Amino acid sequence: MIVLGVDPGVRTGVAYLEVPEDATPILIAYEEVYGGVTGFKKWWSTHQPYDVLVVEDFILRGGVKGVNIEPVKIIEFLSEFGPHMQSPAGRLQGVSDKVLKRMGLYLPGERLRNAREAVRHSVWFLKRQYHVPTLKAGWSGV
Repeated sequence: MIVLGVDPGVRTGVAYLEVPEDATPILIAYEEVYGGVTGFKKWWSTHQPYDVLVVEDFILRGGVKGVNIEPVKIIEFLSEFGPHMQSPAGRLQGVSDKVLKRMGLYLPGERLRNAREAVRHSVWFLKRQYHVPTLKAGWSGV
C-alpha cells in the first residue's frame, strides 16, 4: 500500500510511504510544494499514484490572528479524492520526533519541516489503523 501524506499550507509538505503488510513503512518520496493552492494544484497534476490519502485538517481556534486560508483551499481541492482527515491537535504527542527517528523516517531541518509533518501524519494514520510493524518499530519498549 502507498500512503500519501499532505500537510497543506502556503508551503505544503507531501510524503509517500510504501507500507508493506509485514514490515515498517519506507519513505519513498517527499517534497515541499510552494505556492499555496496554485502551486499544489500544479504539483497534483503530476503526482504519483497512491492507495490512501492522509491530510491534516484545518481547525480555526479562537484568539488566532492573521489566519492563512491556503490550507483550507488545498483541503477543499482534495476533498473529492476521499482523504482521511487528521486533526492537527496532538500530532507531536501522537508521533514524536523520537518515533520518526527510531523508524528512520525523520526529515531534519526547517526547510523540510512540512514534508516531515506529512510523514508524521502518515505514521499517525498507520498507528490509528493498528499497523503492527509500525506499532512495534515506533512504540515497542517506550
